[in-house]
Amino acid sequence: MARSLIKLNLIILASSSVALAGEGATEDFEVGFANGQPLRIHNGWFYEEQNDTPVVYKGGGFDNGWGIAPGTRAFTWTAKGFVWDPNPRLVAVVVGGDWQTDSDGMLDDDRAGWTVSNDDDESGNIFGVQIDPLDPPPNNDQPQQFESPEDAKLNIEAYWDGEAGDDSGRAKILELPELEPNTWYRMRAKFTKLTANAVKIDVSFVELNDEGQPEGVVLRGTLGNTSELPDTPGNRKPNSLYFTATQVWPVYKNFSNRRGGFDNAYFALELADEDAEPAGDSDGEDEDEEDDDDEDDDEASTGADE
Repeated sequence: MARSLIKLNLIILASSSVALAGEGATEDFEVGFANGQPLRIHNGWFYEEQNDTPVVYKGGGFDNGWGIAPGTRAFTWTAKGFVWDPNPRLVAVVVGGDWQTDSDGMLDDDRAGWTVSNDDDESGNIFGVQIDPLDPPPNNDQPQQFESPEDAKLNIEAYWDGEAGDDSGRAKILELPELEPNTWYRMRAKFTKLTANAVKIDVSFVELNDEGQPEGVVLRGTLGNTSELPDTPGNRKPNSLYFTATQVWPVYKNFSNRRGGFDNAYFALELADEDAEPAGDSDGEDEDEEDDDDEDDDEASTGADE
């Protein structure tokens, strides 16, 4: 399918009478890309010149269409820069894509989020989530969602550096059951702005059918507030630099540890009306109502981006 813009449904939050609206962009790499060439040479995409992967190629995408081969570097969608803060209208950011498992039904170090740099592809610049093999035992104190190690081989975890610059922001968000080999799955990560430096992260993960549409159970997980993490190894609070950069850009990774394609890079902003109350300024009186409405928000957004 061609590159598309998808309008998100209007969502009304009863507690604050805020109407949210936004546009989502999907890049399917079908038009304007050179087969076998580094993605970075194409307008609107970046990773450093000394790095040659990932490349765009026909056969690397869904249903043997155009897509992105596994590579060593994350790739930045520089055409879609935005401001996290100060940005009083920003309610949430959604980033995701479609990843293909390898012959073992595995994914590894596959990532979506944003980066604070459009001229440096260092992983430490990235704030987001990643699909990664589940470490036994888990690297944090959050409870297991499955009864035995055989039930869960992968997890979706946070991905960022802590204030000290270490790479220990890896809080677990969602464990994944065994996946089918050579199969396409869609991940979406929604980053909701609680305050300038605090984020709620909701992730969804679902198998795609032969038509490229979600099929079966949608797996969901939530990290409720990044500012409430215990700031211990594996659960570091994110470095404040991820939120104070002058501009940030959506970023993705399809790591070469596993052989599987990437397709349909997705990015969306959810914006409040001009007269809406900025994120983080609520007096908290309607907290229970807000929680209920957040669930409706998630369902409406998922329906729009799929």
